[in-house]
Amino acid sequence: MGTGKLPVQVSEFPSKYKWDIIVAFDIGTSYSGYAYSDKIEIAKNTINLNEWTGNSTLDPKAKAPTTVLLNEDQTFDSFGYEAEERYAQRVEEKTHNKCYRFRNFKMKLYHEKKITEAFVLQDDRGKISIPAMVIFVHTIKALKTHFENAAKNRGVVFKPEDVLYVFTVPAIWSESAKEFMKKAAIKADIAEYQIVLALEPEAAALYCKNLPDRMLTESFEPGTKYMVLDMGGGTIDIVVHKIMEDGTLAEVYKASGGDWGGTIVDAQFKDFVNELFKNKECFENLWELAPLDALEFEREFEAKKRQISSSKFLTDEIKSNPAFSSIKFISPNEPGTVVLKGAVLFGYNPRAVSARICRYTYGFSVLKDFDSKIHPQSKHIIVDGEENCDDVFSVLVYKDELVKYEEERTHMTYSSHRNEDRKFVTLKDELFQAKNVVRGQLAFVTDEGFKAIGKVVSTPPENGWPDRVDHTTKIYFGQTSIRIECCDTANKEKIKASFELEYDRDKT
Repeated sequence: MGTGKLPVQVSEFPSKYKWDIIVAFDIGTSYSGYAYSDKIEIAKNTINLNEWTGNSTLDPKAKAPTTVLLNEDQTFDSFGYEAEERYAQRVEEKTHNKCYRFRNFKMKLYHEKKITEAFVLQDDRGKISIPAMVIFVHTIKALKTHFENAAKNRGVVFKPEDVLYVFTVPAIWSESAKEFMKKAAIKADIAEYQIVLALEPEAAALYCKNLPDRMLTESFEPGTKYMVLDMGGGTIDIVVHKIMEDGTLAEVYKASGGDWGGTIVDAQFKDFVNELFKNKECFENLWELAPLDALEFEREFEAKKRQISSSKFLTDEIKSNPAFSSIKFISPNEPGTVVLKGAVLFGYNPRAVSARICRYTYGFSVLKDFDSKIHPQSKHIIVDGEENCDDVFSVLVYKDELVKYEEERTHMTYSSHRNEDRKFVTLKDELFQAKNVVRGQLAFVTDEGFKAIGKVVSTPPENGWPDRVDHTTKIYFGQTSIRIECCDTANKEKIKASFELEYDRDKT
């Protein structure tokens, strides 16, 4: 890594760490952008937003289209507004068969059931398939390069190793999808210790809570409960928070939502136009005949859609439903920038959300002493001459349980390494999740509804394992992603461990 700093996750860097600058990246389904602030600016509540060349909207700070254009040899060509315009120009010149455009690819991470590094995306025309990781890496590199140039042009001085990058992700994303985003950031030449994930609706909540002068409301007081609806291009994320006495936020209900974002409006508008002209390929025909006009048409529709989404019309429509008629609604100014600005605030205070509710029940597969009265014979095995029951689910935390930020759940096991061939083995312990586990009831990881989400992988020390290792695994479920710590309690040694999620299982 070259910096002398150890790889860490969100909770591991000390809150007093003085980053030169914090930058937030929001890779959206339809649009992407960044915001940043240094130590001096954040004290003045100043957060800088991206400004993209080619942005023809009324808002100079608007995010760029999440569009990646590749050359014929699949090398990177351009991103954002530039990619859109270059593609339209090539269609005009009838040379677009020598390039490949990728759009709306973020939602693939939500819909894909098993995310692997081999997971591929197709370009718009279905001509090629390429690893999704490659497209996400290109996107992150484009944002990073644009940020670095913009900051330097403003005279902002910072050391590359002292920049914290906050990546926003939907709260309803799986652990595998979150890990995929972190992997992409690392492949985009960002050191692991500089990467933090922020949940998008939580970032929005932090902005609304900490910068009330930018909203049409008074500041929230301790005890206040509120719901945040983050309506993005692909998903709608919903979180419900309570403001605690110390000013931190705690979840009242687990994060929820679905794929109900703005792309649904796009699809319905497309259907409307097709029906209007009695042509199911109306948009495709427009792109073929007048690509520059087609691009302008898409942008004008997007501008109108943004105006409506930030207008009083939307909240009035929601309040017209009797279920919401008595609820107070607040819409912050410039709603399209709220997640980005809130993510910068989160970077300076990742403990701002002090407790979260688990969306699943989590635990490990363990052996138990076999009891014929409660254990099925099919699970009976002999280990070291002793009768055991295999595949027993040992619960660490239950679904809907409130877990504090630094609250740890402990899993204890032991392993024997007396034989020489056991001294340098890599130890792996699989973590499972399920939704319908009844508290106190015997369950097996082979039951329906259980899913292995990854493994705790422990690496042997330089001189190999001692004869006996008593493993204590501490797992933190109250953060933006699962964090693992391992130690050998018998020998009082910290164990080098990592959490490899489901999409890495084919390598282990």
